[in-house]
Amino acid sequence: AVRYGEFNSGWDRHLESKEWIVPDTTPVQYYLSEEDGPRRSKYFSTDLYFKQQLDTLGQKLEINVFLAGRDGNDEENTKEWISDASWNKQGDPIRYINTLEKENARQMQNKLDYTKPFRNNATLEAGLLTDHSKDNEDYIFGQIPASEIPDYSNKMKFRQDIYAAYLTFSHQLFGFEYLLGLRGEYTHRVITSEQAGLDYTIDQPDYFPSLHISRKLKKDHQLYTSYSRRIDRPGGRQLEPFTYYRDANNRWRGNPDLKPEYINSFELGWLKKWKGSFMSLEGFYKNTKNLISRVSEASEGTVITHTFVNLNQDHSLGGEAMISIDAVKWLSLNLMGSVYYYELDGELNGEPLNEFTTTWNTRMNAGVKLKSSTRFEIRTTYRGPTVTAQGSREGTFTADAAIRQDFLKRSLSAVLQVKDIFGTLKYEITSSEKNVFYERSRFTMEPQVVMLTLSYKFNNFQLRKDDMGDPGNSDSGMDISY
Repeated sequence: AVRYGEFNSGWDRHLESKEWIVPDTTPVQYYLSEEDGPRRSKYFSTDLYFKQQLDTLGQKLEINVFLAGRDGNDEENTKEWISDASWNKQGDPIRYINTLEKENARQMQNKLDYTKPFRNNATLEAGLLTDHSKDNEDYIFGQIPASEIPDYSNKMKFRQDIYAAYLTFSHQLFGFEYLLGLRGEYTHRVITSEQAGLDYTIDQPDYFPSLHISRKLKKDHQLYTSYSRRIDRPGGRQLEPFTYYRDANNRWRGNPDLKPEYINSFELGWLKKWKGSFMSLEGFYKNTKNLISRVSEASEGTVITHTFVNLNQDHSLGGEAMISIDAVKWLSLNLMGSVYYYELDGELNGEPLNEFTTTWNTRMNAGVKLKSSTRFEIRTTYRGPTVTAQGSREGTFTADAAIRQDFLKRSLSAVLQVKDIFGTLKYEITSSEKNVFYERSRFTMEPQVVMLTLSYKFNNFQLRKDDMGDPGNSDSGMDISY
């Protein structure tokens, strides 16, 4: 499969800011800023897939090569005014900022997978993977008047090489089905900052064990438990070793010394199946080491700089219920809800940190097959309020919808999506540091955004999907990509 295209988008933002000096709460200065950001990029990707069946029992060898690239410009234009208490502009702009970020990114991934089934219902799987990526970025900063703010222009080179090997073995023993897995990885990462003249390097070997055990009971009941260790690597602006200008009072700065997060997950659950539907109840515990958190710190004057740090860890302990119903051929319904205790602990600015709360999440997917080639889906998501390293985040709710129409024996597909139907998606974050700063931010997105996607399959090509068979992660739906 070969993909090539050009992506053009944009955004705009209206920001109202007021400053005051504590303990007096009377504002002493009002600011107004208007921003826009056109974005343009060209991209390509290609997949090469080879499969060799080695015998009639299912022994096989699979090879996949993936290449991708992106070249683009990300521009931001900001105008700032002094305003009165009613947010009326006072005179001409006091400052005009223009930034341009040029990016050139490439990735190459190679996978080799081997599967060997045995006659006693055992299966051995093994594989190798290499993943090479590089990204060159040029951040150009311009301002009027020219000398008021430091020149944040910089250049960065990013390179990451990952080498991995895995081995899994699944079998049945005394009525139990089990899967043992082990994956080893080695990561080499180098970030070069031209302005600082420094290289930030990570050479890190890692291991990731996993264990899945299940027992089928009478009347399609099933019990299961699992453990896995995963990695979540930082990327993008989290790592970029320079400062971004946001507005008169805010800067963003990446942290090239960020380490990956390591997530240890434990699950214990019950599953009941019937006529293509299922219900599950699951208890879980998750612990994240090297937790990556966004933090804010006071800089010069009234400026707050936002960056990212590795806190010690967080903990999540709770339960999840899920029901997936395919009662009739034309309707499917998937409901999920979870409640859990969340605790974050570590150290920030030399002081111990411990925050905790109890929160909840829900998700609903409803799909309707209008006819064999037409499908409609609506999805709602709620994420409950939670604590952060320096404050809290309020709950968020959104609803999306999509309709998919297939043509030419499903070779051609059109998907029409509407994001945030009811205009409810917003992010409200509060952060503070005692006797230093207090910040409350509210971000709203443009609602009812409509997207149309066209795709065509050559030779009915489909990407291979890896499925560990965990019923607790099933996401029944209409296969309409969001």
